[in-house]
Amino acid sequence: MSVVENQVTVKGIEDRFEEDYQAISAFCIVSLILGLLSFSGFVSPLLWSLPMIGIVVSIIAILRVRRDHRLMGATAAYIGMTVSCFVLASAPVRHFSRQQALYSQARGHAVDWFEMVQQQEFIEAFEFQLYYHERQPQGSNLENYYAETPAMKMPGSDKDMDLETRMMATPDPYVRMKSFFARPPLKYVAEHPNGEIQFVRNLRIERKTGLRRDKILQLYHYSFEENGARRTVAIEVKLERDFYGGEISESHWRVAECAPPG
Repeated sequence: MSVVENQVTVKGIEDRFEEDYQAISAFCIVSLILGLLSFSGFVSPLLWSLPMIGIVVSIIAILRVRRDHRLMGATAAYIGMTVSCFVLASAPVRHFSRQQALYSQARGHAVDWFEMVQQQEFIEAFEFQLYYHERQPQGSNLENYYAETPAMKMPGSDKDMDLETRMMATPDPYVRMKSFFARPPLKYVAEHPNGEIQFVRNLRIERKTGLRRDKILQLYHYSFEENGARRTVAIEVKLERDFYGGEISESHWRVAECAPPG
């Protein structure tokens, strides 16, 4: 075989190789990566943009592969788009379903707690506003633990300390409990137990990921008779749910705060 024939043969092989060679599209690879990253959308709504971007990039990748036979990787793009679509459809549903579950359970705990205050069960109500690890062990004699203590005198005076001053002077359980229910607007519920509690609306949910704690804020109205007139006060209730594993119902709840709105 002559040199010329060899050159023609080699050139033909090279041409055939170039025709058969297909490069992997960078868009296809990026679309697959975005599809995998889109699972982070289950963590926070702020990351819902990832599956959206993943879908757009996947469509671009698929169109480029169809138009240019020298490119390949459409399968990766289809996988990336499928995953992104799944996350984009599922993450918001999971997020809002979880929010409604938290709001519903928080409302149940808040209403039960207000009923305890109205029934003058201050010890049980105060225990429920403590963190789970701060509460007295089951079976403890709560009446003795929260028994009234003698009044304390102001330094250099015969005048009794008020509750707020005693709170700063001593961590006495009785003083802590009395001071908690003496602050408005909760004191109106304690002083007028025949009033009516009404749920108004859900405000917001704050999630402390590091502490695995949810804070649920809700607005209530408490209506009662005072000096012959009907009065209504607004109460912003903050409930906390500490997550220790398992489902929402297995977590520990507490009424963390009752305050005027704002």
